[in-house]
Amino acid sequence: MLSLLSGLALTSCVILTWLVVRMRPLVTGLTLIYSWTWALAASIAVMIATVLGSGLLNVPAGWRSLSQLFAVTMLLTPAVATLGARRPGVIAWQGFVVTPLILVLLWPGVSQLTSSRGQEPLELSVPALAGIIIVLTMSAGTSLGTAMTGPFLMYVAGVVFAILPSTGWASADSILPLLTAPLLMFATWLGKEAISKRYAVIAAADTKNELVDQTWRLFQDLYGLVWALRVQDRVNQFALREQWTVRLTLDGFRSQEGNSASDEDLQKPRDAFRWVLGRFASEQWVASRLFRLG
Repeated sequence: MLSLLSGLALTSCVILTWLVVRMRPLVTGLTLIYSWTWALAASIAVMIATVLGSGLLNVPAGWRSLSQLFAVTMLLTPAVATLGARRPGVIAWQGFVVTPLILVLLWPGVSQLTSSRGQEPLELSVPALAGIIIVLTMSAGTSLGTAMTGPFLMYVAGVVFAILPSTGWASADSILPLLTAPLLMFATWLGKEAISKRYAVIAAADTKNELVDQTWRLFQDLYGLVWALRVQDRVNQFALREQWTVRLTLDGFRSQEGNSASDEDLQKPRDAFRWVLGRFASEQWVASRLFRLG
């Protein structure tokens, strides 16, 4: 049973890394390229933890536990990177927030590993575990209510399974961490399919209103509701000052009666929307979506 599960986990790791690589075109031209880079590093970390925990190698318990903690920490980085994915400052966010986060979350494990010389499995303290839970909740929670809800719930389950042996709630030899890779593989596949379908709908849109609305929904799926609400608030500041006849809602630009915006109504709002999205995407990316129909 263990050998079969180990084989499934290792195969899932390879597929997971392949899927992450295949997702790069979906974020090209977006500040999410940094999140993608962290995701690729995380998939490699999961592969290392899976190899060490599969029983194929005779590795001390402490090193197996540390590899699982490292995988969990790296799995948190893509979502945390997304929380700072706005220009200017997106590069600084990687160096002053994401990287220190890795060091802070890993330090308790490294300290215990040094004390036991790698022979004893890690058992995280309450503060260390609380830190992981807080980061996981704050980062993953932003995708709830979008097309990425399902994938992110599977992602959370994968992280939980990986960290359970280090909490004392599961034995150090538990097979639960081996379920992490399959869960992440399916989560990544579902997320890739959802985003690809959204891009396909944008490419097939034949009206300016549909083009803008679907691009806005794509933004919500990619960046989460926290950034979506901030963008909505910024665009509606323009609407109030310039007295537009429409406002930006989570469904798109709508009139006070809730009707879809006409091409005439979208003339100024679309320009403002383009400017705000420029903080997250290249000019080419924005123009090829919002202004494809002129």
